[in-house]
Amino acid sequence: AALYRWALDEAGVKAAFKEVAPLSPAVLAFPTVLDDAELYSFSNESMEAQPVDLIDALTGAHIQLTLGAQRGAALLLSRQGQVLASYGAAALAQ
Repeated sequence: AALYRWALDEAGVKAAFKEVAPLSPAVLAFPTVLDDAELYSFSNESMEAQPVDLIDALTGAHIQLTLGAQRGAALLLSRQGQVLASYGAAALAQ
């Protein structure tokens, strides 16, 4: 992950989200930008529950959740950062 961060910094690519707390290496957080929304997919490959705490760069939404062991989640956000749909443990911080 450190190598990818360095390469992205060198290339001038801005991160899609800011980690409030570092993500476990076993967790994948993947945003997909759509015409009118943004879809986050989360996957936990660990045998233990893992926290996710990040801020989306596009909408400013604060996403906080705990992914169960070997589980996934999804969150569909409007461009204003409102939840349009969710699956699994995905939620915005209150």
